[in-house]
Amino acid sequence: MDSQNLIAQLLKLSSSKLVLQKIAIVRPFLNDAERSIADFILTETETAANLTVAELAERTDTSEATVFRFCRAVGYSGFSVVRDELIAAVDALQNAPLDLDEAADSWENRIYQVIHMLLGTYVAVDAEHVQASAEAIAKARHASVCGTGPFSARLTEMFVFGLQRLGIPSSAWTDTRMDLLLGDYLKLADVAIGISHFGRNEDVERFLAQAKDNGAVTIAITNYTESPVGKAGDLVLCTGIIEDSFPKLDLAPRISQILVLQYLLDKVSTFQA
Repeated sequence: MDSQNLIAQLLKLSSSKLVLQKIAIVRPFLNDAERSIADFILTETETAANLTVAELAERTDTSEATVFRFCRAVGYSGFSVVRDELIAAVDALQNAPLDLDEAADSWENRIYQVIHMLLGTYVAVDAEHVQASAEAIAKARHASVCGTGPFSARLTEMFVFGLQRLGIPSSAWTDTRMDLLLGDYLKLADVAIGISHFGRNEDVERFLAQAKDNGAVTIAITNYTESPVGKAGDLVLCTGIIEDSFPKLDLAPRISQILVLQYLLDKVSTFQA
């Protein structure tokens, strides 16, 4: 199989695994009982796809009511919908053209992991939110971008440089003392963009909250839509990476963030044509 056909097949298959991404993205913000259901589904996907509500509740030492609450928390009306999507996900996993040892410490495995992250982002990013975000930025009086973590701050600076190259008046906020100036810079005609992979950065959350109070459009770029940063965004661009731990400091997820930021810049440029 040549590389183009491989990529096309991977993109097609990845859409079938959206249910697993939804579960992984909300998992850190579930209660203990709901999280036990999430963990069981993520680790025993094929088994979970063949269980009834009562059987899943028994296997996870929860109740049927908890299973239904879990489904609603993930964004589904009931377990039958979740089960149907799990069946499709199992089929996708069994037919995936890549099969490497994920525990191996090798260059091939690093590429494998990054491909999975990019595919997760491909499925999770809401095209309508990207379009709305790009239009808001292109029409804004000023765009303020905030990221204060060790990686997010650098991405903030890179993204602002890209906006400035497009002629968009913009500023980078990477200092935790920015609270002293926010009221003067964030206005009704502005856009505020917050970057936080885990979505728990209190500085970024406050930045977006203040911007929203001032009437600015807020855009959150995060991996967890239910995080404080995610909830503070009028628009959310989610990278959709399934992680085995939370939180974990890692450089690799920023590849997906860069992809989203570049795509956003490309969309902003279309409004200037």
